[in-house]
Amino acid sequence: MQGTSAPIPTSEKIFIYLSAARNHLSLVITFVLTLLIPLGGIAIGVAGNETLLIPIVGGALFFIIPYFILRMLKSSIAQEYEVALVTQFGIDSLATVSHKSLEETSHYADSTQHDDESQKIEEITYFIEYKYHHGQPYKSVFCIGNKALYNCIEVGSEVPIRLLASAPNKSAPKRQRLAEIYDLQVSECL
Repeated sequence: MQGTSAPIPTSEKIFIYLSAARNHLSLVITFVLTLLIPLGGIAIGVAGNETLLIPIVGGALFFIIPYFILRMLKSSIAQEYEVALVTQFGIDSLATVSHKSLEETSHYADSTQHDDESQKIEEITYFIEYKYHHGQPYKSVFCIGNKALYNCIEVGSEVPIRLLASAPNKSAPKRQRLAEIYDLQVSECL
């Protein structure tokens, strides 16, 4: 489905971005608190009559922690922002499933014993790769946590998606519609 769209108002973009940031408030607070550690070390090193090299170097090394928290924060907020944009301002379309895969990160509760299957904590993420066309071909992937839904969706079948007409490379599955198609709860399609 081809469609034209009006530009998304900047005020809406700002609101969506701030909503995504608000959902990550605990990570923002963690970032600010971990930023105080290296700044405090450097301040201790330069305060006083003489410069202390060890707190300055230690403080500089501790900048690694907030750096990685900031990278994770930016990535997480950007992902949520993109999904919210597609959900609110996207157009409906259909995509064709091109590939399915899974990633198993299961582990045992007790790392010393692997005999008892009841102690195994199973963690599997299912990936559905899909292709769609909006002026030119695009492909994307989404994750689900439900094995039953993963088994229902066949390669070559169509899945309902939403995409931004102004940036067709940004798309997301319509999870509520998937739940209706496969007779599942919406929570089972996440």
